[in-house]
Amino acid sequence: LTIVQGNNAQGKTNLLEAVSLLSIPSPLRSRSLPDCIQFEKDYLDIQAQFTNHALLEDLESVFENYSVPKHLRLFYQRPAKKAMFHNEVEVKSKDFVGHLKAVIFTPEDIELLSHSPSLRRRYIDRLLVQTDPEYFYNLAQYGKVLKSRNLVLKDESNHATIGSYDLLLSKYAFKVWTARSKVYQFLNQHLQDFYTQIADEEVQINLEVKDSKLADQLSEKAIYEKLQSNLKRDQITK
Repeated sequence: LTIVQGNNAQGKTNLLEAVSLLSIPSPLRSRSLPDCIQFEKDYLDIQAQFTNHALLEDLESVFENYSVPKHLRLFYQRPAKKAMFHNEVEVKSKDFVGHLKAVIFTPEDIELLSHSPSLRRRYIDRLLVQTDPEYFYNLAQYGKVLKSRNLVLKDESNHATIGSYDLLLSKYAFKVWTARSKVYQFLNQHLQDFYTQIADEEVQINLEVKDSKLADQLSEKAIYEKLQSNLKRDQITK
């Protein structure tokens, strides 16, 4: 247990966000990495060395007193130079995330219950990208295809190609939803046990996903058909 203590504006939260950035190189409080750079500086450089205890236990059974230090580094320089390193070797985001797993809880997280669903999706995404490399890939592909589809919608000369983007988008959207739904199921299985540890045992609590009945019938085909049926509306509101 490590407790960080200090006066206001001494950098306690900055330290926690630095750890968070080494876990997932996406700002926790700011909108973008440039916002995380210290005033009057033009770059940030975060590094940490730690030991993977799970791997250490496996190796100790073979090599006595063997240590497995890990080194992570995130470097960003204005305007858009970003580099990530694992054990001093530059890697891509998918190979950087997951080495340092972290659960972040801040006072603002109370808004998860009352504010936009996008906050709840982001919270689930931060959990999944650290534990499921395939989800990291599918979520990234979903974002890329969605961005490309939106660009095509703005260019009327390319509207004929929208069907191919819808096929890809429905594919990755279904994969993302399937992974998220497994998290919801896991939370529901354990939610009651955790709740009874801090509240009245007679109170029953469960997690319910909106439109869960429709979600049971969700498929790539259903998503594709929905995209096609909403195409004219999407073209108008592009």
